[in-house]
Amino acid sequence: MLVGIKPKEYFSSPQSKPEGDENQSFLAISIIMESLPALLFSVVGGILTGRLLERVQGWDAFIGVPEFFILLPVLMNLKGNLEMNLAAQLSTSANVGHLDTPDQLKSLFIGNLTLLQVRALIVSLIASSLSFLLGILSRNHLPSLKHIPPKPGKLIADIGWSNKLRGGYYEFLLLLSAGMLASSANCAFLGTLMCGLVITCRMFHFNPDNITTPVAASMGDLLTLIFLSLTASLFVKFAHTIASTVVFIILLSSIGFHCYITLKNDYVRQYLPVGWAPLILAMFISIMTGLILRNEISRFEGYAIIAPVLTGITGNIGTISICRISTSLHSKSLDKKKEDSLRVGLVLLGLSLTVLIGFTSWSCLVGNLKLSALFTFGFMICITVCSMVSLLLAYYLTHKLWDYGCDPDIYAIPLLNSMMDVIGQTMLVITFIIFHKIDRNKATIGPFI
Repeated sequence: MLVGIKPKEYFSSPQSKPEGDENQSFLAISIIMESLPALLFSVVGGILTGRLLERVQGWDAFIGVPEFFILLPVLMNLKGNLEMNLAAQLSTSANVGHLDTPDQLKSLFIGNLTLLQVRALIVSLIASSLSFLLGILSRNHLPSLKHIPPKPGKLIADIGWSNKLRGGYYEFLLLLSAGMLASSANCAFLGTLMCGLVITCRMFHFNPDNITTPVAASMGDLLTLIFLSLTASLFVKFAHTIASTVVFIILLSSIGFHCYITLKNDYVRQYLPVGWAPLILAMFISIMTGLILRNEISRFEGYAIIAPVLTGITGNIGTISICRISTSLHSKSLDKKKEDSLRVGLVLLGLSLTVLIGFTSWSCLVGNLKLSALFTFGFMICITVCSMVSLLLAYYLTHKLWDYGCDPDIYAIPLLNSMMDVIGQTMLVITFIIFHKIDRNKATIGPFI
């Protein structure tokens, strides 16, 4: 449901089409045809995110301020959730015919984008503060990261400025300004892109439920990493100046500006206080992911590449399921929800396994990924379990939230993605530990790019 459209309007929409009217075979084919390219795109996004993550851990900002490894998964989860919420809400609204009026379309898009900025800036402010606090509390337990070797003569300088920076005012403002600026820029870019993608799907008669959320998730992770890496590297150059303080004050003021614009919009102003609880809860869950990533990124070779692909795919099929069930519930097609949900779940499970097994096989054949037979077997078990857990969580979360009067488009997606990040990375760590002890031929990763 798009923010600004009241729930009862969905029930009276003449354009609502219950999914129970779809031919069962056509349903499966349409899901495959529309979801497969989006899932493949998310694999590419996961690979690029993993490769970039391996590279940036050797950058000055990440060496000097290791709290960025805690902040990064939180922001990635935040941006994915915000953009996927927007995509899911727009998709539901498009499917029931509420984006067909140009004036309403424009007002809803502008209102939702400003609302998106408010949420992104406030949650990134909280996330950056918590990352700094956790980094201080665990300062003595930070792992020795395997960084890319620095250029000759650079290491001594890095140690000097990073030791002075750690734990003080400048590091705190560096985290705040870099995190908030990255979130704001990413929000503006990806939010606009999602609006355009929903309109394009509507024009070509595609179901945006099958397309928008995987694209939002994969691009959200990649763009968040890019923007955070760039902003962190920029502010590190001015670490001991007032630059971070000035930027932080400007960003803090922009929260008030975007709140004012949102409150002036008749379609979204009453929804400004709605949807904060799942975002904050998802943020706390994502901090667990950040702690896992910080500890395991250097412990297991190739972990940084495999983890985004695994959590990305399994999370994406769950969000597709949430979007379809949510659209069905909003359209009041409850007569066949169990049968359709089971069929959709089986199709999405098959897609997930096909894409991930295909990714693993192709990577091994071209030499980018070298896995022992035992580890490959364990990885396949991990993929299957995570995919099934994602679909089960999507089904029960959506229906339970609907029963309690909560819009699944707003509440279910952040919770599912944050939980799947933790579950997926935990399962992957367990797989690495068990099968590396059994088979000493460890997984190795070659260059994807």
